[in-house]
Amino acid sequence: RFGPSKISETHVSREAGLSVITTGDATEIRFGPDNFPVKLEALAKLLPELEREGVRARMIDLGFRNMAVVKPRGDAPDGNTVGL
Repeated sequence: RFGPSKISETHVSREAGLSVITTGDATEIRFGPDNFPVKLEALAKLLPELEREGVRARMIDLGFRNMAVVKPRGDAPDGNTVGL
């Protein structure tokens, strides 16, 4: 579902940590500067939930403790940021 062939760009900085841009729909996924394995596991659980709900994410921010912030694409029904 989410592997090297799905990544278009990677960005790394001391302050923001790791972020990637996916191929195809160009979703930005922000992992933050630490706990990458935990956040990757959270992403693996989150992606099927977003798909089930019909949410097409423009940005997913996993840089928070115990929370993901999802910014839907502009064509989403409400178009607002959602915290999960």
